[in-house]
Amino acid sequence: MMKKDKHRFTIRFNPADPRQQMIAEMLEAAGRRKASLITDALYEYLMRYGNDGIRAIAPLPPIQKVIEPPEPTIVTNDIPESPPDDIRDAIFDGLSVFNM
Repeated sequence: MMKKDKHRFTIRFNPADPRQQMIAEMLEAAGRRKASLITDALYEYLMRYGNDGIRAIAPLPPIQKVIEPPEPTIVTNDIPESPPDDIRDAIFDGLSVFNM
């Protein structure tokens, strides 16, 4: 028997399992973002652990891990400007509580 809509699922969480109960409550609070949250969570899981731990009837396609290049570090020799007097005074007043 084929489903009418292969992109629609029904999930029932076990209310006796505290983890499943917590996730069910979070998804309930998510409103119409449930599919997006589930997708993000599973995608992160697969990126971290691969799909070896997921049992499926049909094999899952291999996941290519995406490695993001690090952000470039920008080094400047600029000396930061001093804060305005009122902000500097407020900072010193706040720090004065630590004087003994």
